[in-house]
Amino acid sequence: MGRGRAVFGWAMYDFANSAFAATVLAAVFLTYFAGSVVEGGQIHGIPGESLWLYITSLAMGLVVLTGPVLGAIADASSRRKLFLVVFCLAGSTTTCLLVFVTPGRVMLATVLVVAAAYAFAAGNIFYNSFLPDVASPGRVGRISGLGWGLGYLGSGLCLLLDVVLLNRPEWFGIPRENYLPVRVCTCVAGVWWLLFSIPMFRWVKEPRRDRPPRSITILGGVRSVLGTLAHLRRHGTLFLFVVAFLLYSNGVEAVLSAGALFAGKELKMAPEDIVLCILMIQGVALVGSLAFGWLADVVGDRPAVLGSLVVWIAVLAWAYFIRSQAEFWMMGAVVGVVMGGTQAASRSLMAVMTPAARKAEFFGFYQLGGRAAAAVGPLVCGVVAQRTGSMRAAISSLLVFFAAGALLLLFVNVGRGVAEKERADAART
Repeated sequence: MGRGRAVFGWAMYDFANSAFAATVLAAVFLTYFAGSVVEGGQIHGIPGESLWLYITSLAMGLVVLTGPVLGAIADASSRRKLFLVVFCLAGSTTTCLLVFVTPGRVMLATVLVVAAAYAFAAGNIFYNSFLPDVASPGRVGRISGLGWGLGYLGSGLCLLLDVVLLNRPEWFGIPRENYLPVRVCTCVAGVWWLLFSIPMFRWVKEPRRDRPPRSITILGGVRSVLGTLAHLRRHGTLFLFVVAFLLYSNGVEAVLSAGALFAGKELKMAPEDIVLCILMIQGVALVGSLAFGWLADVVGDRPAVLGSLVVWIAVLAWAYFIRSQAEFWMMGAVVGVVMGGTQAASRSLMAVMTPAARKAEFFGFYQLGGRAAAAVGPLVCGVVAQRTGSMRAAISSLLVFFAAGALLLLFVNVGRGVAEKERADAART
């Protein structure tokens, strides 16, 4: 009972903080920011859409810079839960404060979004570090999947509530003036984040450490990352795959937020319709993840990833020519199929070629690279949008990341990678 409650409490944190990702970063607040907070559609010559992408890129960039130190703290200290509580409180509070962001208050929005997004991503470093503690041996994958599934459920339910608030604010006594229903949605996401994190804080215990905590420095964190990179380069096939993964991850990380901005600017979709479309995409993504898991078992992880990247390339080429909202919904359904599948099959491929003695080290680098991609992808997309004045061109530019990643992946010989892993494992025995 104790372990089961701890597992459920751990997974509920994903249910909790996914409300922020869905409401602020993917569906509701970003379109309000680009179209209304940035009055006139641009500020100092920067379109609202580009400014939003720059802001989220900044937040993720800060996580990349501090991630090695935060990861080292997660590994070495007995205060991971305290750090998670602090980041949760900071994130939920700054998310709630977005309710005060009215049109024209660009600086306030920038500070709050950067703070909330940083707390969201940084807190996940500590949250993820609890997985080996709550999961019994042989059940790590299933428990990780439970967190993933509850995350989709939490974001979906919160988005459903957002749809009701946007369409029927009078049911809650909320006036429509000054975009108050949109702003209230952010407050709901912040409260949701804090409220549903309580099971994590109550039921997941901080394990006692056998070794005393090590002192952590920025230089030490950087040295740790560089050391991991040196070890990774000795496994040539795995290193080539990681580079390919980092390339196409830039596109995966940017496409959802860029897609919502594209729908608002180019297709004039109403915020509530964008929310419904994102909700549909997440539902399809859950099914797509399971389908790609089956496909990867049948045809292999590498062919499954390559197939998903071909679909991504076709979708982003199609995006440049989309002219109707109905087409956007169809494109969203296709994106949903491959969105979760690409990441799931990639993680599986990484695991197949990773030496047992380097799992924690290499997967830590893998996750850090994913956060770097979350900074670079939106930045490139924002620059293209600013230079061209077109979100159509911006979202299609992400095609380059998928094409480059797919090209490198063609040269990844999985059989050779597995042989390199087995030799490394044999040398340790």
